[in-house]
Amino acid sequence: MQQLHLVGFTSDFQSLIFSTRKGAKSGGFTLPLNDELVTLVAEALRRREEGGPGLEAPAEMVSAAPGQRRQSLLSPREIQARLRAGRSTAQVAAEAGVDEEWVARFAAPVAAERAQVVNQSRQLLYAKPRRGPSAEPLATSVRWNLAERGVRLTDDEFDAGWSGYQVANHTWMVTFSFVSRKRAQLAQWEVELGEAGLFARNRLASDLGYVEPGRRRRTAESLLPERPAPAPKPAERSSGGRPRLSDLRPAGGVAGESGPDTADVAAGPVNGAAKAAVSDSPPPRPAD
Repeated sequence: MQQLHLVGFTSDFQSLIFSTRKGAKSGGFTLPLNDELVTLVAEALRRREEGGPGLEAPAEMVSAAPGQRRQSLLSPREIQARLRAGRSTAQVAAEAGVDEEWVARFAAPVAAERAQVVNQSRQLLYAKPRRGPSAEPLATSVRWNLAERGVRLTDDEFDAGWSGYQVANHTWMVTFSFVSRKRAQLAQWEVELGEAGLFARNRLASDLGYVEPGRRRRTAESLLPERPAPAPKPAERSSGGRPRLSDLRPAGGVAGESGPDTADVAAGPVNGAAKAAVSDSPPPRPAD
């Protein structure tokens, strides 16, 4: 029997790719990722955890209570459907009556699917009623309009704000969340994957998703957060730790001047203190 090694998913996430070479990045064998396969894999993991003959489960796959059989109230297909609809792992685990680790085993393909839908949606053009299509794709339009509102995000912050979940068979809701003036904001677009349709579901989504044709392009620097101004350098001091006389000179003085009249150019307590500070010899004693 020939041994095959897992490579990854097909581009449509409908099949697994295998290769005869271990560590290969491509392969010539595919296996449909259907409900029957998912159920068989889940059953195999369950039996392995129960200590089946000749099999030993890895430590990371063993439950907190070894030997205890999980009785999920949801099938793997139902678990993935709920994750695809935007429910968290904790919510699905509570509904299924199992721990989150069990649900997480079925979450990776769903997370990849949701990310792919978001990426596709970000490249679509939003058409605003009575104005027509935006001059820029959705992601660029949102980034520009956020900067116009004074909301500047790093690339990582901008990417982290996007999410998506399935509403119906080919209908998804894509969202973008951010904070403005200490208030959480959420823009929502409905996406029809079959028709590449993009529809705003609230006013914020309509405003952020549209850029007028002919609008001047923004530079990359204008989209990123402003860098803080560098701190001023401390005043240079002499080796003894005392201020230099040139640092204390009032405006109009010439740096580097010397002479008895130089330190007395400006009268006042500051110059008097400076004059006393730079004098190391004690005052002369009065004559008897």
